[in-house]
Amino acid sequence: AVDAPTSAAGREPAPGAAEAAPPASRPRAGELLRIEVPFGPNEVDFAAAAHGDDFARVLALLQATPGARVVIEGTVDASRLARARREGATPLDLMLLEQQARNLSLRRALAVRSELLLYCAEHDPKTDPRRFLARGRTPAAEDGAAASRGGVVIRLESPPAGAGNVESESAP
Repeated sequence: AVDAPTSAAGREPAPGAAEAAPPASRPRAGELLRIEVPFGPNEVDFAAAAHGDDFARVLALLQATPGARVVIEGTVDASRLARARREGATPLDLMLLEQQARNLSLRRALAVRSELLLYCAEHDPKTDPRRFLARGRTPAAEDGAAASRGGVVIRLESPPAGAGNVESESAP
């Protein structure tokens, strides 16, 4: 699901923008674009071909917005951790479940980042991979639709005021 991206000025829909999107995928403050990519339980594999239009939107806005960066956050279904808490799991068991969730969410984010970088390299070889940040998250029930199902959220963030190129914290 993709929200309608706006022009760099944020006043009008960008050419070819989607008409409407569910509220969970609408860009939030500081975001130019927000895309949610669902994954099945414990899945890491990513069908990049199904998201070519999404990748094209990311690349177009990235090219039009110097200094913007792409943040790719993996999420996981929080129900297993919530159930363990309700059932009185030990602190060690909870810590292990949280670490497993973080690892899975990071692997998902890295898989999407890798495919998005391949797409960008094919369509614009000058794309700087340092503008793409991948990170995993600990599950939390309040994280929204993508987090409650598990998946990846791709956000294109506006550059901070007065910023030039933004370097990411992710590994190549």
